[in-house]
Amino acid sequence: MKGQFDGLTKEQQLEIKMKRVVRLINSLMDGNRDPILRKIYDEFGPRIFRRCSAPADFAEKLFREKMRGKGFKTAVEIGCLNGITAAVMSQYVDVVHTFDIIDWKDKYKIWKFLGVEKKIRFHLIKNELEKYDIINGLDFDIAYVDGNHVNCTWSDYLVTRKCGRIFLHEATHESSQPWELAEALPEKEITKWQFGPKVCSLVYWDNK
Repeated sequence: MKGQFDGLTKEQQLEIKMKRVVRLINSLMDGNRDPILRKIYDEFGPRIFRRCSAPADFAEKLFREKMRGKGFKTAVEIGCLNGITAAVMSQYVDVVHTFDIIDWKDKYKIWKFLGVEKKIRFHLIKNELEKYDIINGLDFDIAYVDGNHVNCTWSDYLVTRKCGRIFLHEATHESSQPWELAEALPEKEITKWQFGPKVCSLVYWDNK
């Protein structure tokens, strides 16, 4: 699968990353943004947002549109990293179950700082089978799939689709599993945030 930095020099890659940081800073200064994101930025700086989709303007709006005031009780997140997306989602549900194969420590600081640590259950998993066993035993209203985009998107979808509502991240390449899944889902059931013919960063599927 072709990566976003393939064929670019280190200087070009750094320039792209710095532009993203500048966009992030500028966007978080917007008074209409989710205050949780601004609090995280003020306390932990821009580094903490690396590889996180939640600060993107479209993602934040989609979370509010699809989750706020819906009466959802439980959410599942696959791919936790620093726990920022879980923190954002925790505003709209009673509990978030989030899964990862690595126990990144910064998330605990963020959750405690925001006062949401009691609403988030982190599951450190050894393998995919353990993850699926736990999720199969949960009742939940909505899911966010942002795990292994190369090998596990289809299986993550199959294990979470029982809730009928899924955010799908990183549908950015025609050959990637998130892109293939987004293309396979019924068009009337999905919302795409699309930046080009083959670049769709976030998809929301709803068949309820």
